[in-house]
Order: sequence, then C-alpha cells, then structure tokens
Amino acid sequence: MQKNLLSASEIAALGIPGIPTTRDGVRIRAEREGWPSDVRVGLGGKRKVYEVPERYMARKAHYHAAEAGQQRPQDTGRNESAETQAAGRIAASTEVDADLFRLAVVVADEHFAVHPHLDQKMKGDIAWLLYQLAVAKGWKGKVGPDKVEELKRAID
Repeated sequence: MQKNLLSASEIAALGIPGIPTTRDGVRIRAEREGWPSDVRVGLGGKRKVYEVPERYMARKAHYHAAEAGQQRPQDTGRNESAETQAAGRIAASTEVDADLFRLAVVVADEHFAVHPHLDQKMKGDIAWLLYQLAVAKGWKGKVGPDKVEELKRAID
C-alpha cells in the first residue's frame, strides 16, 4: 500500500486548502471521494489512515509558494496555529515520510510537556525543524528508538 498515509487527525492538522480541519470532516471527505486508505494497528488499536490526493497537496504547495514569494494568498479567515503552519510546510514538500513526521511531532510534544514555560506557539516550528533535521540526516524510512533519543538531544 502507499507509504505516505496519515490519520484523519493528522490530515486535519495540516491545514490544506479545500480539506476540512476536523478529524470527522476529513473522514467523511475521504470516504465520499474514495481516497486510498489502509488500516493500521498500533498501541491504541486499529485506525484508518489515508493518502491525501495529489490535487490537494498541489493546492498546499501553491499556497506556500505564494507565501514564500511575499504574495499573501487570499485570507481563509482561519487563525492557524503554529503547529498547523509547520505541518503545512512539511506537507508542501515533495514527499512526506509520515512516520518521521509523527516522530518529530511526538518529540516536540514531549519537550513542551517537560518545559511548560515555553511559548506553545513555537511547538509547530520546533516539530518542523526536527523533521527537517531528520530528513537532512537521511532518516526517511528509518524511524526507530535511537532516532527519538537523537532528536531529543538536538533540542535539549
């Protein structure tokens, strides 16, 4: 099956134009449009994961390309969190390693849980930087416990 599968919650957090921003909204859209999906078994039981259709990812890439060129895309009226913005930057890249993305988010979440005095708005930026660091180290497709510890050391 496809390797870049994300849960409905993860897709909602990406803030991709044209995709609902709630878990249930994403599930409904994915089922209605017949997105490729699979069932993953983890610690919390079974969950359905989806591949976001390329047409939506192209919209996100266009949105961020306009933003990078100092051309502000049309305001959606939503106040996006730093985490959503960071997830969007990751989603705009050519190919997202979903497991590596989750790893970066988990490490950032753990760091902010231990350091509650930090500005929570920075959590998404930290997750994005951790993801970029992991990609630069060539970790795509190589997620493991040793990687978690190395990312934790990188932000301590």
